[in-house]
Amino acid sequence: MPGGEGADKTGPEAAGSTDPMAWKKMYEGAEPLRINKWLAEEGVCSRREADALILKGLVKVDGQDAIAGQKIEAIQTLTLEQKATRQLDTSSRSSTTNPSESYQVHQKRAKSRQCA
Repeated sequence: MPGGEGADKTGPEAAGSTDPMAWKKMYEGAEPLRINKWLAEEGVCSRREADALILKGLVKVDGQDAIAGQKIEAIQTLTLEQKATRQLDTSSRSSTTNPSESYQVHQKRAKSRQCA
């Protein structure tokens, strides 16, 4: 299998797969970070959207359901279920015509917070 077992599952190849896990990535930050903030910084969704996905049980850390307010630590793996990405796709289509627009907004917000 290309990329190996621990490869990140992102992009169109993951969205079209039958794998119930649609997005998977290992956190490599030096300090623990709230899951919702990390997902926003990664451009996956907004912090509020992340909180909603966590409450619905669609976010897992190392195979365990994430808890609202939980922090992710170095070398832990966060996984979004396929259903979560479908919900995000539906909400992003209704809110913006350009998917990269949402990502750019998240990046600008993150940079402005770092400068403050």
